[in-house]
Amino acid sequence: MNILLIYPEFPDTFWSFKHALKFVGKRAVLPPLGLLTIASMLPQEWSQRLVEISVQIVRWSPSPPTVAVAPSS
Repeated sequence: MNILLIYPEFPDTFWSFKHALKFVGKRAVLPPLGLLTIASMLPQEWSQRLVEISVQIVRWSPSPPTVAVAPSS
């Protein structure tokens, strides 16, 4: 089974640090720990892919995978 884990882009607020990230050479503030935890509990024979929207766009494959999306707070 193919699974695609998607972490949405954090809204542009004071707490998103979007403008400060340029100064430290980063593209994201925190890793998507919730999705990483879910990925660690999935069977190892499953094909997994994690995409963070603020870092990378989603490119869909011809055969659609199962998708899990983490809510942003």
